[in-house]
Amino acid sequence: MIKFIPKLIVTLFVALLVTACNSQPKTGVVGQKIDYKGYGLTLTQIKIADDFPGARKARAGYKLVAVEMLVESNTSKGVSVSPKHIKAVDSNGRDYEARAATGLQPAIREEFDIPKGQKRQGWVTFEVPDGLRKLTFVSTLPKEFSNIDLSYALELKAQ
Repeated sequence: MIKFIPKLIVTLFVALLVTACNSQPKTGVVGQKIDYKGYGLTLTQIKIADDFPGARKARAGYKLVAVEMLVESNTSKGVSVSPKHIKAVDSNGRDYEARAATGLQPAIREEFDIPKGQKRQGWVTFEVPDGLRKLTFVSTLPKEFSNIDLSYALELKAQ
């Protein structure tokens, strides 16, 4: 029994380590594809403005940050995308909701079970304070992907 305990402890430690590694957020930079268990996400470009054609205008003291995203399905179950699960976070931890309907078009639309081999591309727009220079884009994957976060560091440079 005593010889068995060290092996059990090592086995449990390894299992916990593997679980912890799999639950860590996956990070990237604009232009880089993050692939997590067949869910592919690439942020292709960023646009910053006070307003965009067909979109609402930013409030005084704010600017609009539009991010074009490409979602790829490489899993037999299909993947889902929803602006409701996308946000931007500043260095103080403040969240900014993604706005698809009132932002730059064509917007990314909510869609479930995108078939394997297919892609969806569109924009999400955030309204953020004028002085903000850095944001983290966060897309929380659905429960079938362990609710993991895919995130990108965004540099907000004047355009």
